[in-house]
Amino acid sequence: DGSDLATRGVEHGFKLAKAIGARVTVVFVTEPWAAIAPGEVGVAFPIDEYEKSAAQSAQSVLSAVAASAKTAGVTCDVLHMKEHYP
Repeated sequence: DGSDLATRGVEHGFKLAKAIGARVTVVFVTEPWAAIAPGEVGVAFPIDEYEKSAAQSAQSVLSAVAASAKTAGVTCDVLHMKEHYP
């Protein structure tokens, strides 16, 4: 999620992956619009704006993670998923 705690977890995970020669996949999960905005809320905050914002957040975090993996010398795939239950 890009928080300090998550960033520390990613860094620790990369150190472990490097030590054992593992490949890493980092997943960023966002809830689909229907899971968080029933009824009239959709009129006040259009689905297109939500989807764009969620995609931008995911891209920002995953780009930083990919850069961190490169610095750590770890092979890392990144994935953004839309799911109700991460």
